[in-house]
Amino acid sequence: MGRSEKITFKGSQDVNLVGRLELPAGAPRACALFAHCFTCSKDVAAASRISRALAARGIAVLRFDFTGLGGSDGEFENTSFSSNVQDLAAAARYLRDEVGPPELLVGHSLGGAAVLVAAHEITGGSIGQELRYALRAGRIPSARRKAQTDDERQRCTSTHHSVSTNEDGSAFPHFRVV
Repeated sequence: MGRSEKITFKGSQDVNLVGRLELPAGAPRACALFAHCFTCSKDVAAASRISRALAARGIAVLRFDFTGLGGSDGEFENTSFSSNVQDLAAAARYLRDEVGPPELLVGHSLGGAAVLVAAHEITGGSIGQELRYALRAGRIPSARRKAQTDDERQRCTSTHHSVSTNEDGSAFPHFRVV
């Protein structure tokens, strides 16, 4: 079984951000960064469950509270989407310096949009390029395409939720970008 560590690092507004680093039992085979939803915290059930499930599979995961939320310092009223993206970049630098570079970016709701914007800075552009390739190659169904059958409609609906959890709290993906 892995371990969980409370960490702090400086965010976009030079205030302390509080995070939780979920580590696998052995050496991590990869690192991930998790961004929570608008006004949520790193401790929301989905973030906790997904992070623990990834750690159980050998992936170190950093989840943190954006400026002014949860245990992090700062005033939420003085934040913006751009400052959230900058907080993500700061979290990625911390993860890179302490454990390894993030190879997986996970975001819930607004956090999902923020990781897509931050991906270029965090990964040097590789995630954005892979996502654009997958969209052009038809590997990700277009959200605008009309579902023709009930099965296809269910698949398109399911893609709005990147990860769900089983009753035992383990995570399973609805789809993945290959």
